[in-house]
Amino acid sequence: MSVVILSEIEAINKSNNFAIISIMSTKTWVMVGMTIGSFGGSYLPVVFGVDPFSFTTILTGAVGGIIGVFIGFKLSN
Repeated sequence: MSVVILSEIEAINKSNNFAIISIMSTKTWVMVGMTIGSFGGSYLPVVFGVDPFSFTTILTGAVGGIIGVFIGFKLSN
């Protein structure tokens, strides 16, 4: 069973290099980018020792979300 699935995936990858990107809609890519970007942006100050409940984490989370939306939009087009 897994051999058949792998061969189908290989066939899709050979025919279309961006098969997964074309399956997902723009809205989905933007939401994924926003989620990952805001999480990463909020966690980055914590790595450097800032309090997790400070204004800095909120601000960097917003910036990370905006960057994530931009990257998600660029990936979808």
